[in-house]
Amino acid sequence: MKKFMCMFFVVIMCLGFVGCKEEESSQFAEMEKATQQVEETKPSVEIPPASAPVEIQPQEAQEVVVEKITGMISDIMPDIGQITVVEKGADKTVILTAGPDVDLRNFNVGDHVVVEYSQNIVISINKVNT
Repeated sequence: MKKFMCMFFVVIMCLGFVGCKEEESSQFAEMEKATQQVEETKPSVEIPPASAPVEIQPQEAQEVVVEKITGMISDIMPDIGQITVVEKGADKTVILTAGPDVDLRNFNVGDHVVVEYSQNIVISINKVNT
């Protein structure tokens, strides 16, 4: 009877190990299947070769609008390059910033000037004799 029980125990153990091995391999098979499904649904992305030239499209040239004002300087700060001009015969006042080539040190409050500017940047400024 002891022999029979030992044989029975050995057979049960062997079957148990075989079942575990099948279970492990089936889990591995499921993971492999899931990986394949992900790869199949993943969109393909084409990456251009690094040696391909990149075309740079030039931006359309913006039209520069130059405005002109004739008036009197009501405020001037040459150290920061700011000037306020009141237009002669109108109620128009503009606050402008001197461009890089404009020197405001020769101008004073009360001077009558003709100013050409674009986008509130002074392009040129000239005194007018009154």
